[in-house]
Amino acid sequence: MMSRKFSRVSQVDVGKLRDEIIKTRAGGGTAVYDAVYDACYKELSHPPRPPGDQPDVVRRVMILISDGEDNLSLHTRADAIEMAQRTSVVIYTISTSTQWIQLSQTDPSKAADRKNHLTDGDKILKELAEETGGRAFFPYHVDDLDQSFQDNRRRTAQPIFHCL
Repeated sequence: MMSRKFSRVSQVDVGKLRDEIIKTRAGGGTAVYDAVYDACYKELSHPPRPPGDQPDVVRRVMILISDGEDNLSLHTRADAIEMAQRTSVVIYTISTSTQWIQLSQTDPSKAADRKNHLTDGDKILKELAEETGGRAFFPYHVDDLDQSFQDNRRRTAQPIFHCL
């Protein structure tokens, strides 16, 4: 599982993130809940802060890129959500599943949500996002996410990103 940490929103280069996503190849088992739990507990519970920053100013944001299927975790989905909530981590999910994609969607503002039916994994990703105050994205192409990332960047003040 790919994991990248960014300490400031200015460090999140959408082009570089897109390139990393394109290079990533799926394979083997997946422990989504363990990855979320561990990232929240080990990486985001006490993130580094800019000099002079106030504790309540920094937002913790996780971007989870997955098909939502989990077949290896020791932690449950409820454990992962509870840890994210306890550490004030907002999770944005990006589905890699291309089942039930609507290719005729031409409205650029809706390009990141081309699904007309959610798979079980998509429903899990949606739950992880909604339960933590984030949003789930269901794109066809990774480039569909560009505008969505720009919109989220404007909504999150000084976030700390952790990409899984």
